[in-house]
Amino acid sequence: MMRTGYALVAALLMVLSVSFPGTGADITFMGRSFSPEDPAPDDNITFTVEVNGTSDVSNISKAYLIYCSVDDGVCYPQKEMKYLGGGVYSVDAGKFKEGEWKYNITLLLKDSNITWTPDTHFNVTKETPIDGDGDNNNTTDGNGTVKDNKTVLYVMYGAVGSMAIITLMAVVMVLRMRGKGT
Repeated sequence: MMRTGYALVAALLMVLSVSFPGTGADITFMGRSFSPEDPAPDDNITFTVEVNGTSDVSNISKAYLIYCSVDDGVCYPQKEMKYLGGGVYSVDAGKFKEGEWKYNITLLLKDSNITWTPDTHFNVTKETPIDGDGDNNNTTDGNGTVKDNKTVLYVMYGAVGSMAIITLMAVVMVLRMRGKGT
């Protein structure tokens, strides 16, 4: 019975280590946006992210824009963002071809951790939407701030799933050892 208790405590510690990430999770994202809100292929698109206060900024080594064409499945070279002050980073990423795009902001921290925002999708189109409200179905509110996110953080699900499998394997091993010992 004692071995089973130790195995369960070890399994619980492994699961908790995944559930509570390191210092990278200490960064508080206040918002992220892009402008113009409904970009066309001939618009330069500027991306901005704001983190909370100077304590968070002092932990950030670099900020990067990561962006991909959803239509082509092609990701482009990351762009380093410039610190503007007040916890705000920004980059002019240039013009994007027509289609659906996604982006996230990735922060490289001074303690070698990395943290990032969830992916945000937006459309670049030269057509006026059918309803005429200027909404290209981007996942932002009126000023470009993200209002919802449909992208699942698959990395976290994979880590939790892996830990669940390891935990299950540990319990099975303990139960097998317990059966041989009695």
